[in-house]
Amino acid sequence: MPGRTPGADARVDDEELKSIALRLPALFHAAKANGGPPPDEIRQLIGGTGLGPRHFNALRHVMAGGRMSVSALGARLGVALPTASLMVSELSRAGLLERVEDDVDRRRTLVRVAPDRAAAIDAFLSRRLEPLRRALERLSAAERAAFVRGLDILTEEFGAACTAPADGTPSALDQRSAVSETG
Repeated sequence: MPGRTPGADARVDDEELKSIALRLPALFHAAKANGGPPPDEIRQLIGGTGLGPRHFNALRHVMAGGRMSVSALGARLGVALPTASLMVSELSRAGLLERVEDDVDRRRTLVRVAPDRAAAIDAFLSRRLEPLRRALERLSAAERAAFVRGLDILTEEFGAACTAPADGTPSALDQRSAVSETG
């Protein structure tokens, strides 16, 4: 596996692996349930639109990254371009995202959070991130760096396991990374 540099005590025994694996579902469940429902302003907008957690994930990426192309958003989300385009259309219909012309390349369309909804979306997403902020603040800077490195390695390993073609061609993860860097 590229980029793999095991430490001196890199071998993980089965009990340690099971202990960590058993914690993950509870973490994911708590993260999904955290933050409560969206504020009234957002809830009224999404009403019967069928928007769900994946849409808020897309909003989070656009809030954090600013204007971006639909292909760059898809790469960040790990979804195909048609799926990203559909999510952008659904979020646009709900009044949460806008499509805007790229100032540099007028042939290109970018997406951004609707300016009149940005404060409400930011407040909701920030509230959902508070437990993560509190947890990270309990770690030293070195521990936070190690935690981020661990997340990067997990993403790399799970991504490679899910996307590595047998014939040696670039994986979908590699292709998405290339799109996000160029696009």
